[in-house]
Amino acid sequence: MNGRNSLSRLVLVFTICALCLAAGSAMAGVNEDLVAAGKAHKSGQLDQALTLYTKAISSGQLKGIMLAEALFGRAQVYGQKKQYAQAVQDMGQSLEINPKDAYHWYFRGQMKEKMGDLSGAMADYGRVIELKPNDPDAYFIRANVWFSQGAYKEALADYTRTIQMDPKNDKAYFNRALCRQHTGDIEGAIADFDLAIKADPKNASAHTSKANIKLKSGDVEGAIADYSLAIAANPNHANAHYNRSLAYSRLGKLSEALADAKNALSLDPTNMMFQNEVNQIDQKIKDLQ
Repeated sequence: MNGRNSLSRLVLVFTICALCLAAGSAMAGVNEDLVAAGKAHKSGQLDQALTLYTKAISSGQLKGIMLAEALFGRAQVYGQKKQYAQAVQDMGQSLEINPKDAYHWYFRGQMKEKMGDLSGAMADYGRVIELKPNDPDAYFIRANVWFSQGAYKEALADYTRTIQMDPKNDKAYFNRALCRQHTGDIEGAIADFDLAIKADPKNASAHTSKANIKLKSGDVEGAIADYSLAIAANPNHANAHYNRSLAYSRLGKLSEALADAKNALSLDPTNMMFQNEVNQIDQKIKDLQ
């Protein structure tokens, strides 16, 4: 569900409609405003786009799908300006006119989620699923909201539906693994982290999360191996460096631990936890000298 593609669609819709109208008519002028609004919006000129969309919408000339698309365009501008209540209001009017556009329901759900209206967002995502029951993204989006609410059983079910339709979705495996962790299914979590890695070997977060489980269970060498894979996949993954530092410290390998802690700190210089780790290891090395 790509927002950039929806902007291109708006420009195309408005351009086609403008070409179909006689030059000089009142409606042609409105459509010229819409074409200009779409182009301004696409180029990031949000204030100009908002002015032109509002002018067209307020003209009283727009009806049906054209009015719905104009409201949708203005709602997207409001969303980019973080004026989420106005975006939701425009989308409400747009959906009254065109209630079968799944992307419009998805977009309003996004705006509600940003406002903190999670129940409203869930209702809108539910409508997306009704309209596109075979779209894995629709289930993934709803699963993320379930997860944020701590409804791990429901989230796990939606992630599973996502995976059934999109078996190569590493993010769905990763998030399902987190659900399993939260419900105490550690073996299932490790299996899902492995599936996430199989789908995308460069998923550093999956390597790191799997390593965290090993470190917690006392498999320090195994944890170090997985942290190393995470760092190989993404050398800028600060937490992988930090956590490998902790693992090396447990084995008494203080020089390796210090190097990793310093790497973590260099990637996130304001992180006091990383700074404290550097200081503590530094002190341990001095005490041993």
